[in-house]
Amino acid sequence: MKKRFLSGVFAVLQLAGLMLLTACQDLLHLEPMEPADIKVPELIAKMGKATDPEQRYRNCKSYLMKQTFSVMQSGSKETLSIETRFQAPDKMRLTTYRNQKPTVIQIYNAGNAWSYDCATRKTTKVPKGIPTELMRIFTQMGTPSLDATKIFKTVEIDMQIENGYKTYRLICDAGVKGIAPYVLYINGKTYLTERMETIMYINGEEYLYVNVPADYTWYEDNSIRLPATSTVKQMETTRISKMTDFKINVDFPASDFLPPVPFSHRNTAVKPAKKTEPAKAKKEAKKP
Repeated sequence: MKKRFLSGVFAVLQLAGLMLLTACQDLLHLEPMEPADIKVPELIAKMGKATDPEQRYRNCKSYLMKQTFSVMQSGSKETLSIETRFQAPDKMRLTTYRNQKPTVIQIYNAGNAWSYDCATRKTTKVPKGIPTELMRIFTQMGTPSLDATKIFKTVEIDMQIENGYKTYRLICDAGVKGIAPYVLYINGKTYLTERMETIMYINGEEYLYVNVPADYTWYEDNSIRLPATSTVKQMETTRISKMTDFKINVDFPASDFLPPVPFSHRNTAVKPAKKTEPAKAKKEAKKP
């Protein structure tokens, strides 16, 4: 998690692949806990201090994050890579690689979203409404300058104490019908996120989505703290991610956040050939 909220980059690390799904909240079992002994802004501030003490992440204008994902399902295992590019104020690009070749590119740019199939070279515009709203939330959760109170309509806090161990819970609700809350469990001593839950809706069925971050590590000259690994469980699938690279204030071309243009759609007009001066006449042969 990083500085603000659940720390933007951590949100991406947790939620990659989740943007286009909707659900209700029944599976979250949000039974009441004890009233928290601090307010939401205070907890967010403590989370920021624990992960971004110099506010380098909060103040950065862009970042590049690379991860590997081991996907295990029905006894089989597949390894993928994901590259995330963020550009302030509201642009994000996620590229999924298989065998070092890009397969899918997902882009969000100021309220518009696209998915690009690298094999067919086909771009699909993400429909307005819930699909785009989910990508907006996803991008904002990965935006360094925003915290939960600026992303969600409501953010509630409570806590539980078990065996002397305190855990805070943030219930973040976008207030959009069909989008389940994002529920974060925060360690009451380290102020690091230990677990995130939400609900996914796939093929008419609802499934609990659980992400457990671990191995918090300092990046960018020990100024930004992120989970080096993260385990996601969804239905019968387990995904284990590992951070391989993270950099802030990287220069990206504006074209990175626009849908790729198929070669056949590019301007291929041939420029007129440059006129050249006629070759000079050969000198007359010398007379004998």
